[in-house]
Amino acid sequence: MRLSFSETMRGHVRRNGHDHPIEFTVTARAEGLGYFTLDGTCEADPFTQGPVTGSLQLKLVGFGRFIRYRLALPGGYRLEAEKTPSLLQPVRSMTWMPVKLLDRDGALVAEGEMTFALRELPAFVFSALPVGR
Repeated sequence: MRLSFSETMRGHVRRNGHDHPIEFTVTARAEGLGYFTLDGTCEADPFTQGPVTGSLQLKLVGFGRFIRYRLALPGGYRLEAEKTPSLLQPVRSMTWMPVKLLDRDGALVAEGEMTFALRELPAFVFSALPVGR
């Protein structure tokens, strides 16, 4: 049985001086060695919305800790984001991340930040069930 969990992140990205809301909800399924596949939905008006796929990579031991998200969005857009867990700021470092929205050629379209709402922690924990149950 593999570990799986669901997560929602919300925030905004800025383009040409204007903030735009962005949100994704994904289900992560462990593939092994700190890698997860992601699928879910994203809402990033006015850029894109709909189903997403991607990957999550965890490195939580040693130096250079990170939780890295890479999502393929409709219309050829990509979302790249990374949390950097810290023992000095455990809550902020696990609930906040900078985010970049890129076009199909890898050019920066917008950038901003996303957060995980602590009020959703019980649902997140409950979602962490072995796959195949």
